[in-house]
Order: sequence, then C-alpha cells, then structure tokens
Amino acid sequence: MDGNDIYLPKEKYEIGRGLVFPALDWQKGEVIDTRTGKNPEFGEFQVIQVQFKEGPVREFASRVEDHILNEPLETTNAESLDVESVLKTKGELLVGRVEQSLGEYSEFVYIAGRWFPRALLVDIGVGHLNLVEAVLDMNNGGPLSTVDLIEQIGLSPDVNPKLVEFSMDLALQDDDRFDEVGPAGIVAWYLKAMEPDSVQTTPLYLRYTPIDCDRSALTDEMLRLERSLDDELSSFTETQLVPEDEVEISLIFPHWRAGTLPLSKRILPFFPTAYEAPRIRFTLVDGNTGKRFSGWVVRKERYVCGLREWYNEKGLIPGGNVRVRMGENPGEVIVEADESRATKNWMRTVLVG
Repeated sequence: MDGNDIYLPKEKYEIGRGLVFPALDWQKGEVIDTRTGKNPEFGEFQVIQVQFKEGPVREFASRVEDHILNEPLETTNAESLDVESVLKTKGELLVGRVEQSLGEYSEFVYIAGRWFPRALLVDIGVGHLNLVEAVLDMNNGGPLSTVDLIEQIGLSPDVNPKLVEFSMDLALQDDDRFDEVGPAGIVAWYLKAMEPDSVQTTPLYLRYTPIDCDRSALTDEMLRLERSLDDELSSFTETQLVPEDEVEISLIFPHWRAGTLPLSKRILPFFPTAYEAPRIRFTLVDGNTGKRFSGWVVRKERYVCGLREWYNEKGLIPGGNVRVRMGENPGEVIVEADESRATKNWMRTVLVG
C-alpha cells in the first residue's frame, strides 16, 4: 500500500507516518501532529492529526485498545479496491451477476450486449416489420444495419434515434423471419428465408451421432493423427494455444463435400464471433486473386460454410491444403489454396457424389 499502514485505533503513530483508512473509502493521509487525550470511557489515549491528500485535517484516536476498528477488514489491500483493479480481476464475474439480476426482471430487455428499460421502448408494429421484410428481400436477404432499415422504411419518430434503433432491434429479434448475423459489436439483419440451406441446416456429411468409446485406449500416434485433422468435434482440452498469423489445414472428405471448414480450436480465432447470434455472415477473400465471396460462421455446430464453389474453382479435393489468415479489414478472412500440391496427379481417388 505504498508504505501506508491501515489505521487501527490501538496502534501508536509518529509524526510523518502514512496511513490509509478503510472506513473512509480507503483514503490516504499523513500524521502531522499528536497530543494527549483523555476520556472517562477510554482513559488516557493519543490524538493524531491527519492531513489527507484530498480534504481537510482530521483528528483520530490512537492507543485505544478496545475499539471496533481494531478488527482489520479481511481485504487489507487498498489498491485491490481501485475501480480499474476490480474490473480487471473481477469484471467478468460482476458483469455475469448484474446480467443475471437484470434477467430476472421483465422490465428490462437485452439485445446485442445491451440492456434497456422496456417502458421507454418505441412501439414497432407489424406494418413496420413487413416493410423491413420487403426491404431485405429487395437486397438479396441482407445483411443490412438497423439504421439502414429504419431509413429505408421511413421510420423517423420525434424521439432519440438510439432509442428507435434499440426498439427496432428488439422487435426484429422477436420475429422469426429475421436473423441477426453481425459479428460482436455490429448489428446486421438478414432475412432467414433467404439464408443458404447449409446455414439453416447442418449439411448431411457433417451430422454426427456421438458414439461411446474409451479414449484412454488411443495411442500417442492416434492422438497426433486426430489433432492433425483439425476436426471441430475433437475433444481436446488445451486451455492456451500459441497465437498464429496463419494456419494451414488439410481438407477432410466431409468438409470438402459440404463446402465447409471446421471451427477447431486452432482455426476458431481467425473467424468472427458474436455476443448471441448463432450465425454470422462475413466476407471471404481469395488470397491469390482478391476475389470476395460470402461466408457464414455457424457457431453451435462449429463450422464455416460458403466455400464449395471456391473449392471447385481451385480444383481442391480431400487432402488438399487450405491456408487461413486474418483479413486486412474487420469482418474479412483470407483463404488460399495450396495449388502447388497437385494431388490428382499422383494419387488415384474415388469421389462419391
């Protein structure tokens, strides 16, 4: 505590001693004078004058053995109660408890990481939502931001624009026709009926029914092979991965056939995530040609779809290598095919479907 002692009435303090006072919101001060005091209840004791860093000089008793403040608080580190320190060490826990408490009250609503009092919301009617559906349909399903949708349907009541935006977000969230597909920090809406089938329904080749097995029977060689596959369903529990600028994966048949990439723990950091949205639309960029095309992160099933046409263009087959790295702009991911590995030239294959 920077050389400051916690003030305890039983102690004796000399002039110049730095003190910190838990009962005064952990304020710090310095003893600038002392004198003898006398009280019928406590007898003789010492009175210290303390100059606080912010505030007037105040007097406190010392050398008083019987006093409630002689029992120090369990938390004796003043620095640990600094707002920044608390948020750094306990922020996630505090946010979780606040959100849990807010969720118990119907008066509050939540969307895209924000809470708002329900009583202040603007009324968004069915007519407004039908217009939003039409706007998204004319824009190939989306995605469009909430602000763009509000402008295009002509909704401009004489109230705070942010309030209108939040109210629209909540109304769209509660309507099954619409899907919020923006990455964390960005709200973007898509018409669910126009989303690709592989976004709404897990492709046949990626569907999995768990099978009981004794993983302790796997040899180290088997486990290394499993890791090399980068399968999204692998149950490895590494808690810390070394950050990489780029990853290279070898396509396995199910993902090649479905036109997808696995969201394994090694690949996951390269793709956008979200607060709540189960599906996220983003942009894939061919690292060799610069061609841009749409991709989708399906968070629950842990795969990325939208690459089937690109696989065909690049002549990729199972066993082909794909490199993945961050794009230059937010919401972009760069993919490159290792076309130097002409697998078809040296390996006979049978492709089904």
